[in-house]
Amino acid sequence: MKLNKLLIFLYPIFLGLPDLAIDLSVINLRIDDIIMYLLFLLNIKLILTTTVYQKKPPFYRFIKVLLIWFVFSLFIALISGNELSVYEISRSVGSIPYLLVLPLLIENIEYRKYLFYGAIFGLAVFLYGIYTNYSAMNLAFSTFEKSHELKSSLSFLTLNPNAISFIGVIFSLLLFLGYFSFNKKVFLMLGIMALSIPFFTFSRGMSVGMTIAIFTFFLLRKTNIYVKVIAVFFLCFLIFNVVNTSSDLVKNATNINISTGAGFSNRYQLWGEALELIEKSPVFGSGFSTTEYMYKIYFKGHMSHNILLHYGVELGIIGVFLFLLMVYYILKDRLKRFRISKNDYYLLQFAFFIGIVVSDMSSQDLYFNKYAILIFTLCSCNYIELNITNKQ
Repeated sequence: MKLNKLLIFLYPIFLGLPDLAIDLSVINLRIDDIIMYLLFLLNIKLILTTTVYQKKPPFYRFIKVLLIWFVFSLFIALISGNELSVYEISRSVGSIPYLLVLPLLIENIEYRKYLFYGAIFGLAVFLYGIYTNYSAMNLAFSTFEKSHELKSSLSFLTLNPNAISFIGVIFSLLLFLGYFSFNKKVFLMLGIMALSIPFFTFSRGMSVGMTIAIFTFFLLRKTNIYVKVIAVFFLCFLIFNVVNTSSDLVKNATNINISTGAGFSNRYQLWGEALELIEKSPVFGSGFSTTEYMYKIYFKGHMSHNILLHYGVELGIIGVFLFLLMVYYILKDRLKRFRISKNDYYLLQFAFFIGIVVSDMSSQDLYFNKYAILIFTLCSCNYIELNITNKQ
């Protein structure tokens, strides 16, 4: 379907233009969201009749169980009298079309091709936006004393500063998957460029996660020792350039004291507060979308900034268990497929997913939202030979 191909091609382009959004008061409706909703409406009949969901992507069965638990936890919140976040509910409900249409479209090699090629242009506009924001500051990196000040200045108006690195990683994953699918070096070069975004924006959690992903990939990959040396050299070169750009920023970003929590941007305190909230309802949690309310009532506001604690606060131990079970199954499935096929496509998914999960130990991106579903889908879709024709 030509309209499907056009919309899928445009999706990553507008993903790289986050400030193109409609202010709906409660939430910003971005153009990439509108594109995904159009794809959902265009393919709703196919969604209801397709056999793709009978195959079930590795994360799909767990997401369905989590959805049931989300709904159940809403009743818990209402019964307990806890205030719900309209923003979180709107964001999660708005993610359901992603869950229904993304696995279907990505199983089609033609659609996947348009998604990967669209990511080339999407990364270009995303990098241009970051460059424009930096140029508008008309300041040197050394002007900033703290890394979060730099991230805030580089960020788009409608994005959390840490979201820059997360979207950069999404583009990197799309481009690397494009490289292993179509063996075009342009995907590889641009994927490396996108992968550098977390490092140059001083996103500590994602930088650590992607470092682990790089080493995991080359550790498990049976390749020439020279390739491994080049990969390590690239990583060292990247880190060196970041350090050389601003030693003060790097010193601030890496000045962490585990025993006192200093240097964690108050996360250490937030994690302790999250554990206190979990103790109040350890099994069932306080209810879906209640974190903001719970932090406001018992502390000074904010959030947990840790994906496991976030699940624990809202969905209890049961929610944490379901999430960890889904993570384990995705990793197990990707590693098994890699060992059987020796296809680097699966190893890439395995390594990236490990890195993103690790980075989420200081964030909460893998909760029920569109970016989480996009990551789950991209890290679960199977390799498709170019000569295979997928019929709708």
